[in-house]
Amino acid sequence: MSNIGTVFNRLSQKAGESFTKSEKTAPQAETAALLAQLDKMKPWCNQMIAAVEQFIDVTAATKVVDVFAKNKEKTTPADKITTAFKTVGEEATGFPKMSAYLTSSAAAHAHMAEAKKKFNENVNQNFLQILKDFVNKDLADALRQKNEMEKARLDLDSAKNKLKNAKTEENKAKFKAEVEKFQATYDREQDETTVMLRDTHNAFEKLKDAFKQFAAEEKAYYSTCMEECAKLCELP
Repeated sequence: MSNIGTVFNRLSQKAGESFTKSEKTAPQAETAALLAQLDKMKPWCNQMIAAVEQFIDVTAATKVVDVFAKNKEKTTPADKITTAFKTVGEEATGFPKMSAYLTSSAAAHAHMAEAKKKFNENVNQNFLQILKDFVNKDLADALRQKNEMEKARLDLDSAKNKLKNAKTEENKAKFKAEVEKFQATYDREQDETTVMLRDTHNAFEKLKDAFKQFAAEEKAYYSTCMEECAKLCELP
């Protein structure tokens, strides 16, 4: 059958399944469970990526240019606090105690602002990129293989329907041979899909290490903030 004929045959089979309750060849139990997990992984990853991007100030605008450079140049709320405290501290010369405290506070907030920018950059490089690579490589490959298995399934079920509706012995023999051929192809694609889905399942599990690194980056950032704030609280 030509490529055009094969595509048309699959589309016809799929359309027929949409309007009728014709029986479909079901995957083996393990494959079915893994496929159900696969369908959830991309929405999960995209949801987490979007949330973390918002948390580290990655926006649609910053994606247009180099994210890291943009984050380094971007004026953050912490930068604005630093500027305000420093300006008033320098100008309030008639209030020596207040002036000295604001100057120290400005320096502390400058350190915290730099820590936040470093946190943003590290999370982008060491966490978000890992998630994006998983989506763009592991998941993309698994979804392509899932599609190959679905094509094989459509070919098999189309042949089964033709055999079921065959009237002559000649056609029965012809479509029986087609069923056997497509069954072998489907079994092979299912085996390959199952192996790839196991690998994808394991790769998703291993993303836990990336989340631990994310927590470590948070710990480092918040520890810096805590240290700076503790110093400010101890000042006279």
